[in-house]
Amino acid sequence: MEQIKIEKNVPMPKRKLGNPRTSRYPWDTMEVGDSFVFPNKVKRTTAMSLSYRTGKITGKRFAIRSVNEGIRVWRLRDDGTVPDGEEKQAS
Repeated sequence: MEQIKIEKNVPMPKRKLGNPRTSRYPWDTMEVGDSFVFPNKVKRTTAMSLSYRTGKITGKRFAIRSVNEGIRVWRLRDDGTVPDGEEKQAS
């Protein structure tokens, strides 16, 4: 069995981010109170994951609800409240 050599003081290269992808959803352009409906093919669990992950990355807060048109996501204030102050949300 070949022994693995441990090396010291080898500089680590910067992380390559690859090709930055643009999102198919308007996360970056949403202002507090704005909302959009996910396409019908998107499952609720996918919508939840996307909004949670986007919130973690961007520092913004989002809430999703099932409505007649499908699954809608709203941009919340940073404290998790909706613009009219109705309720506190978790993103």
